[in-house]
Amino acid sequence: MPRIDQPHPDVELGFPRQAVHYAVVLPDAGIGPRTGLVFYIFGFGSSYDDSYARRLLPYLANDHDCVAVAVDYQGAKAQSTLDADFAPDFFVNLQRIYQISVSATPELTQDVYAFMGELCQILAQAGITRLDPSCRLIKRGDRYVNFGILPALDLLQVAARTIAEYGIDRRRIFAIGTSYGGYLALLLTKLAPNTFRFVVDNCGFSGIDNVIYGATTWPGPVRVLIVSPQAFSMNPESPSYLGPARQAIRNLATPEHYQLPSATFAYSYHGEIDDIASPEAKQALSELLRQKGRHHALRLIGPDDLDGRVFKVPGHGLQASMRGLFQLSMERWLADARPAEPVTDFDLGTTNVLACADRDYVFEFGADGARLTIC
Repeated sequence: MPRIDQPHPDVELGFPRQAVHYAVVLPDAGIGPRTGLVFYIFGFGSSYDDSYARRLLPYLANDHDCVAVAVDYQGAKAQSTLDADFAPDFFVNLQRIYQISVSATPELTQDVYAFMGELCQILAQAGITRLDPSCRLIKRGDRYVNFGILPALDLLQVAARTIAEYGIDRRRIFAIGTSYGGYLALLLTKLAPNTFRFVVDNCGFSGIDNVIYGATTWPGPVRVLIVSPQAFSMNPESPSYLGPARQAIRNLATPEHYQLPSATFAYSYHGEIDDIASPEAKQALSELLRQKGRHHALRLIGPDDLDGRVFKVPGHGLQASMRGLFQLSMERWLADARPAEPVTDFDLGTTNVLACADRDYVFEFGADGARLTIC
């Protein structure tokens, strides 16, 4: 497998980076003048080289004359978000904020998932949809998910290398992502506004709601913050504080971040009863993007839209066929779009300055990818 030996440094927290591996599948007919590039961006719990990716990439490569790529982006192999412990002050804050008194017995702390299920039932019945961040959980282990920024930089670095290595037709660069991968696909259009011709978002997050308890068997979704050990902190005095700036850059709905013009089309498909990634948040995001002049189309999938082929359930992920979604989006793009210019942000040397609370996140594009400076 090819790899990036020197990925973009972690300029926010300073954690060491490991090589970024990725899978590449070329079309059987070889590289031609119209051969494009398509990224498959998987979600949490999947892999760049799992059985699904090994089936999907050859299809994308051959049916759409593209170099098909899947990247083992930062945090992709972090352990399950359900593998977590209560923060030391979890129960104190639970009592203080919600007047829920619980004794932290050894039996309870051994089964965090079961307790959170019962707690979320109580909260949902009271109309609460988001647990206060002070009642947080902490992942076990020493891996952390940067959430958004480093994964996007990994994808952009691989994109720049692949475009140069294979002489990719710059008018045909695409991405399709599901769940967290759908969020990353949309984030790429924010950071690199003139590289991708279209992206497909299948039930992606709209912001930093990266960890969510709330299954379809519970009365309603309740979002619960889970932080990583020795990584982001909710303590304002900590240098790793997940403060307003770090949240704003990860939030797709930060209005000030869409100042640069963009010809990219984004097609979002979202379940009407998605209890993992909010359909209401996606609707609000879609309205914002269109107000900002971005080409965004949202299709909400309900029970009447299920066809057993592309869309199978109206919940998170839709049990959607990535092949079917990409084909559907390709047809829409060919009908919607004007002929694209054969340039990318890497060619243009784009500088994208994104104001985030008390600091700027500056993305500078060049032949080797994108570089981030925070000032």
